[in-house]
Amino acid sequence: MSLLDNLGLQVGMGDEETDVLNDAAPHNIGPPGPLAFYLAQPPLLFPSYSPTSSRPTSTSYTPDQLAHNMYAELGSSVRKQQRKSKQSEPRRSLSALRLAMLAYFFTCGGPFGIETSVGAAGALTTFIAFVAIPWVWSVPQALMSAELALMMPQNGGNVLWVRRAFGNFGGWVNAYNFLICSVASLSLYPILFFDYLPTHVQNELDGWQVVLIKLGFVVLGVGINLWGITWISRLSLAMLLFIVSPFLAEFIAAYAYGTHYHWNKLLETKNLSEIQWGVFLSTVLWSYGGYDSVGSVAGEVKGGRPTFIKGISASLPLAIANYFAPVAIGYSLHPQVEDWQSGFFTKIAYDEASWLGIWMVAASCIANTGTYIVTMASLSRVLWATGVGPSMLRR
Repeated sequence: MSLLDNLGLQVGMGDEETDVLNDAAPHNIGPPGPLAFYLAQPPLLFPSYSPTSSRPTSTSYTPDQLAHNMYAELGSSVRKQQRKSKQSEPRRSLSALRLAMLAYFFTCGGPFGIETSVGAAGALTTFIAFVAIPWVWSVPQALMSAELALMMPQNGGNVLWVRRAFGNFGGWVNAYNFLICSVASLSLYPILFFDYLPTHVQNELDGWQVVLIKLGFVVLGVGINLWGITWISRLSLAMLLFIVSPFLAEFIAAYAYGTHYHWNKLLETKNLSEIQWGVFLSTVLWSYGGYDSVGSVAGEVKGGRPTFIKGISASLPLAIANYFAPVAIGYSLHPQVEDWQSGFFTKIAYDEASWLGIWMVAASCIANTGTYIVTMASLSRVLWATGVGPSMLRR
C-alpha cells in the first residue's frame, strides 16, 4: 500500500478517492516523494506555517498533522470534483423504444429514395435484397456498435473506439475525416428538403425565398437539438408514425376508389443481364447503413446491455418493413418497372388522389427533416468527444 493510500485511509477516504489522488500526485520529482513536494508549498494550504523560518509563525504542526490536514483538504477537493463530474455527465434517458426510434432515423428515416432500386432490378429481386442484405450488412454493424458501445458507454462513438484501438494519431485522422464527411452530408439535407416540395411551389419562389427556406430548415434542426436527446427521441416516434401514415391511407384509398391491385406482378423481376447492379446494390446498401451512429449516444442510454439489445433488435425489422410495405403497395398499383425512379412514391399518390399526393409530399419532407435532426444529434456528440479528447484531437 502506498503512502497516499495510508494517508487516505487515515482521513476516511475510499479506495476510489485514494486512487484518484495517487494518479493526481506528481511522481516525476524524485525522492523524497510526493509528500515533500506538497510540504514545500504549505502556505497555499496552511498559512500559519512557513518553511523558510526556523519555527512556525503561530501554531506548531507535526509532520503527521501536516500530512493529515493536507490530505483532508485534497480528499475534500477530490470529492467535490467527483460530484461536479457526475453532475456534468449527460442524463441517461434513452429507453429501448427511444433508442429504436433513433436507430430508425440513423439507418433509413423513411422509404423515400428506395424507388431507384426497384427500377434497376425489378420487384422480386428488390424484395429478396430487403430481407437478405440486412443479415450480411446491417446485423454485423449493429452487433459491432452494440459491443463497442457497451464496452465504452460514453458519447462519441467511432471517435472513442478508434482512439482506444489505434492511439491519438489514429483517433485524430478518423475524427477529422468523419467530421468532414458528416458536415458535407448534413449540407445536402436542406437541398433535399427543398427538392421534395411540389414543382409549382418551387417555381413560384425567388432566390431569397429559397435561401430563407433552407436557412429556416437549418435553424429548426439546431433548435430541436437544443432541447436534448430525450425530446428528439420522442419527436422521432411522432415523425415515424406520420411518415408511414400516407402509405396506409393509400392502401385503404385504393380499395375505396376501386383501384385494381396487381399483386401477381410482385413476383416479376428483370433478367440478370438487364439488372443495373451498381445502382441497385449501392441504393440498398445505403438504405441499410448507419448503425455505427448508435454508439454516438451510448452515454445517454439507460439500462446498459438489455436496452441496447432490445433497441437495436427492434430497429432492424422496423427498417425492413419500412421498405417492404411501401414498395409492395406502390408496385401492385403501378407495376411498370421502367417508371420507378426517385420520387415515384409521390407520383403514385397523386395518381390516386390529390389530397393523398400532398400528404405524401409532407411525409417525405418530414422524413428528410427527421434524418437531418437525428444526424445532427449524432454529429454534435462526436464533435464533443473530439473536443474533450487528447490535445491532438482538439488542435
